[in-house]
Amino acid sequence: MNSFEHYHILKRLNRKLSAFRQLLLVDTIETMPQWVSIQNTHVCNLRCPHCQTHGTAEGRRLCNDTILNMDNQLLERVAKEALPFADEFTLTLTGEPLTTPNLEHTILMLGSYGAKMDLITNGMLLTKHILPFLIPVLRRIQFSFDGATPLTFESIRLGANYQKVIHNIKLFTMTCELLPLKLRPEITLSFTIMGSNIQELPEIVSLAAYLGIQVVNGAFIQIFYDHLCNESVDKHKSQYKAFYHVAMKRASRFGITLKLPAPFSCVPLNIDYKKKRDHMIINDLPADYDPVLPDMKSFVDQKELIRDAKEIAALILERKAQRNEAHQSTEMTSIIECMQADVKRLIRQYSFILMANYKEKEKKIKYCDYLYKSLYIFPSGDVSPCCFGPVLGNMNALSIRDTWNGSPFNHFRKRFFSNEPFDCCKGCKFVTYACQDRFLSELSSLENLEEIVLSQEFESAHRMMVLDPQYGFGGIRDYQQVSLEDMAESGLKINSEGNDPILFLPELGCSDIESSLIIKTEITSPDDTFLQFFWITPGNEETGYSEVESVVRRLKMGRNVAFVNIPRNQLKGPIRLDPGEIQGIFILHSIEIRYQEFEPTHRMMVLDPQHGFGGISSYRQASLEDMADSGLKIISEGNDPIVFLPELGCSDIELSLIIKTEITSPGDTFLQFFWITPENEGVGYTEEASAAQRLRMGRNVVSVNIPRNQLKGPIRLDPGGIQGIFILHSIEISSMC
Repeated sequence: MNSFEHYHILKRLNRKLSAFRQLLLVDTIETMPQWVSIQNTHVCNLRCPHCQTHGTAEGRRLCNDTILNMDNQLLERVAKEALPFADEFTLTLTGEPLTTPNLEHTILMLGSYGAKMDLITNGMLLTKHILPFLIPVLRRIQFSFDGATPLTFESIRLGANYQKVIHNIKLFTMTCELLPLKLRPEITLSFTIMGSNIQELPEIVSLAAYLGIQVVNGAFIQIFYDHLCNESVDKHKSQYKAFYHVAMKRASRFGITLKLPAPFSCVPLNIDYKKKRDHMIINDLPADYDPVLPDMKSFVDQKELIRDAKEIAALILERKAQRNEAHQSTEMTSIIECMQADVKRLIRQYSFILMANYKEKEKKIKYCDYLYKSLYIFPSGDVSPCCFGPVLGNMNALSIRDTWNGSPFNHFRKRFFSNEPFDCCKGCKFVTYACQDRFLSELSSLENLEEIVLSQEFESAHRMMVLDPQYGFGGIRDYQQVSLEDMAESGLKINSEGNDPILFLPELGCSDIESSLIIKTEITSPDDTFLQFFWITPGNEETGYSEVESVVRRLKMGRNVAFVNIPRNQLKGPIRLDPGEIQGIFILHSIEIRYQEFEPTHRMMVLDPQHGFGGISSYRQASLEDMADSGLKIISEGNDPIVFLPELGCSDIELSLIIKTEITSPGDTFLQFFWITPENEGVGYTEEASAAQRLRMGRNVVSVNIPRNQLKGPIRLDPGGIQGIFILHSIEISSMC
């Protein structure tokens, strides 16, 4: 296995662990950032008047001071610590990334860890000499281009040369067209919409079509300086609405994806862009100005472009074939093994919670893409979760791993889910709600997640029957193309002519006991298809087998192991197996059926208001006098009310405690469970020995899992830091080996 394959595995495992962390809100699950923004320099080769950092002489003087650049030693450390785990990285967002000193060496070094670059550039420095190094590392590139005509472009992007940038971008796109699809980055043209260029919006679409760019993104200008106040699109609503519709029609004609802010409603269309102009970048338009794309033949040498593009593409393909497999080490293998073990342990430990999440995969939870994924690193070594976020550490004091998983970052995440997040999160457009399947799909494909969990539960379930060719298939009876005479030494041959061969399992009967059947099937398939399990429910005996009462598992060509779960009290008649509609020979190697109680636990105690809360002691805002008929009232003033459960003692037996809690919350927040470990008796309750579950406003049922041999003292419950009244309806504690 080469180093890039190692890095691919590390990144995939990091995504899985991050999905666990977001679903379970367990901060003790260590992860690494998936997206790293390396703010290595503030230097820019342009002087755009509207730019927040380079729009003034003073700003340029400060930002273009190379002494503020990230030193090479820190840059290499960032790459070594973060990029083996990260999927993507970007260089500076406040300057021009291609001004980076020793650019070729830096790109090779950063790209050697298998992470892909996301680049935003003005295109001036995108020479043919840098493309062979840059293109193989890119996942996407965004060209900032704020005018379709030379006059507008060079007035807004001071210091840029229209002809040179057109040449550079065209060479880039032509080179990419000569490469295999998997080596081509996503290419976007970015357009800042303002009063000075609003009339050229349709021509930007035409320019993108000429350049070979399929996506154009437009965004309204942000005004940072009073002398440019009339550039605001708010002052040009009618013009924007008119040119918006023209641009959209042109994009449709060229097959270009055009993403623009919605036009203003209740304003007339007006294409008069020559009205009196002041407090703008372009105040005086020449008499002969025409907002039409010029003839590109006068700006590019087509023969030269074709020759250079072919040379660059050939060099990229040659280097790919000779890629030096650097950074191989036994340390990487060890890290992979540890992360794989963590994933398996977490699936086993939290299987019941994962299954609950899977069944409610459409449920939405508060979410921010930056919270558990992104890390900004500045030249000083300061780190932040996003460009607006607070500084939460410094690389000169701690490693990226220790910073990312440390208390400041975890506190920031915890505040995010409370009613009092940091100011930078309040009203932020990136704060949203996401379905749980966004995270579940990272753990595995959604249809495989249930099988992964079932495979873990299967090991502890009670054996019911085994159907194996070594012992005979017992009660299986044949139907259609299946016959017991087709039995082979390796299993039961099922000769399919493409019309669904069918097998019936021995009739198990309908049980009033709420137990769950887990069926493990080993089968070899002649091609990619599916295996469907049908059953008849009580009351539907006359209807027979239907798609409603069935479960489907995908089969890959070759040998497969599939798990399904069927409630036993849903059975009336034998379970039916249908391999998919393809021609060929299936071989059924074995079927094992086990049963499992829905709650395979030993009840230890139930704390319910109808029977009194027993040993629960109150603390701070919670008191037993606040008990309501429906539960224990917990009045929160926003500073984490606390409830202690009865002390259970520390056991040498490795029992797993499952705590099921029913609680009504006054808002979206979390419920955190703390415990003291034998090693930390003197320290007390800490974030390291805790587990958290999200609460939505209203009634919630949440469960956590705690190893019993980790307990020294009572378990503590902290509802999240929001004001209002929580109602604790019941707590049930069970133990499971």
